[in-house]
Amino acid sequence: MPPRHLANKRHQPVPEPLARLLVGCGRVLIGLGILVLAFAGFQLWGTGLVEARAQEELTARFRAENPSAPIEPAEPVDPSSGGEPAEAVGVDPPTDLAFADDTAQAVDQAMFAEARRILAS
Repeated sequence: MPPRHLANKRHQPVPEPLARLLVGCGRVLIGLGILVLAFAGFQLWGTGLVEARAQEELTARFRAENPSAPIEPAEPVDPSSGGEPAEAVGVDPPTDLAFADDTAQAVDQAMFAEARRILAS
C-alpha cells in the first residue's frame, strides 16, 4: 500500500525550486514584519527615552552656563479655574500689557539667540 500522502491524487508535490522560493519569501516577510514591529516599539518608547536623555543634557548645560538662574517646576494648576495657576485664581490680570509684551519679546529674542548659538556649535 502506498503512503497516505501519495494515495491522494489531488495532492501534487511542489517543485523544488518553487518550494525554495516560497520558503525564502516567507522568511523575508517574517523578517520585515519583525522590523516593522521593532520600529513601532521604538516610535512608542524609544523616542521618549531619547528625548528625556536630550532634555537632561540640555538642563545640565543650562545649569553649567547659568548657575544663578533658578530652575523651578511649573506652578500647580487649579482645574476648576480653567487652567489658571493655583495662586492666580481670583487675581486681576495685569493692566500694563505693554510691559508684558516687551518682556515676552526680550525673552523670545534671548531664546532665539541661545538656539542659534547651540545650532552653530
